[in-house]
Amino acid sequence: MVLPVVCLQGARRRRNSWSRAWSRRLFDHRSMRQLNVSRVTPRRELRVPLTGTVTSHIAVRADSVSQHRATSKEKNMDPVATRMSDSELRAVIGEILDRQAISDVMLRFGRSLDLHDWEMYAAALTDTVDIDFFDLTGLPKVTTTSAAWARFAAACLDRLTVMHQYSNFQIQLDGDQAHGIFYHVSRHRFPNKAGDDHYTQYGWYENSFRRTPDGWRISSLTHKFQWSDGNPTLIDQSDPEFVAAAQAVFDPR
Repeated sequence: MVLPVVCLQGARRRRNSWSRAWSRRLFDHRSMRQLNVSRVTPRRELRVPLTGTVTSHIAVRADSVSQHRATSKEKNMDPVATRMSDSELRAVIGEILDRQAISDVMLRFGRSLDLHDWEMYAAALTDTVDIDFFDLTGLPKVTTTSAAWARFAAACLDRLTVMHQYSNFQIQLDGDQAHGIFYHVSRHRFPNKAGDDHYTQYGWYENSFRRTPDGWRISSLTHKFQWSDGNPTLIDQSDPEFVAAAQAVFDPR
């Protein structure tokens, strides 16, 4: 059955009027009592007294939390050192200082090469030092003086611009002796007309160290040569000073 349009419009008007009336009643504060709507009871008004058992349980838990916090704070504030004996603490600090001193010797060793500071270079070595550069030179291990070895280094590098980088330090201490492995990249540069102007060596050192009255020094120098690139003739082995310095180290008479 199709209702007349007039009837539909009348029904729509009555529905809208009913909705507006209820909206006014809901949101008009004066009609709150009629609708039996009251304010929400605040949280504090809903609380109930705690029984003795519950309050005791909370007190125990609070005690436990306080103790846990105090213990945690104590652990966080106390360094490991406070749980060591004096002798253990001295041993740990001594080992740290020795490792740093040995690292410093190696860094001075490389820095002196770059600066061409041959006094600093010799001071990184003991007065007599074992030299093993067989992998690089094919010559056997020798024992020489720090002064003779510094002279040989100067003969090799004085005319070159060089840069030595050391990494992967591994140090083992044994009282007043120590052993260390130190990776290196050694770059050399010299502009010339005969070939490349650079020569780079790659490998590592396996060195021994000894504690002396003046501190840690290198007592044994072993060069573990791996490979190179560039122009090895940058080190002029025909130079008379190179020949004399090499002979003083590897073939003294």
